[in-house]
Amino acid sequence: MHRRFYTFIEMLVVCVIVLLITALVAPRLGGGTKRMIVENALSNLRGAFTEAAMRARASGQPLALTLDLQAGQFLVQNVANSLDHEWHAPVLPPLTGENGQGGILPGATSYEVSKDIIWTDLPEGDAENSQQITFQFFPDGEASGPELNFEIQDRKFVLIIDSVLGKATILEEES
Repeated sequence: MHRRFYTFIEMLVVCVIVLLITALVAPRLGGGTKRMIVENALSNLRGAFTEAAMRARASGQPLALTLDLQAGQFLVQNVANSLDHEWHAPVLPPLTGENGQGGILPGATSYEVSKDIIWTDLPEGDAENSQQITFQFFPDGEASGPELNFEIQDRKFVLIIDSVLGKATILEEES
């Protein structure tokens, strides 16, 4: 029985092929983590704005989504003293729970903001609330709020609220 062993050249060729494949795949795996961080942060921002707009339309009550820079979160609050004199759907009592929790439109009272987001060029606020930026969502679908500029993983973005449709749009700026 004749047993054939691999030659040095054959082993060298196999090693070169493995190194080439590793060199092509490794950067994609490392970049995937950065991309996942960016997509997760953007998804959380979109979710907070979408849910606040939906809850305002469904409940018939205006809502405020306030970015608290120090706490690193968005706070959801009912808008008091609204100047809106339009008809609104009646506020329905909660189905279960206490203090309105677990009602027909359960929703978060706050949304965490990714620690990877760096806010830049923040709009001027009043001296009393310089660390808070407020967006308002109304039952008719309208919204108000400033443009927000931010960075995630060295990528620049701008968040714009469509005042008529109440939709948050996040655009990536050219670097």
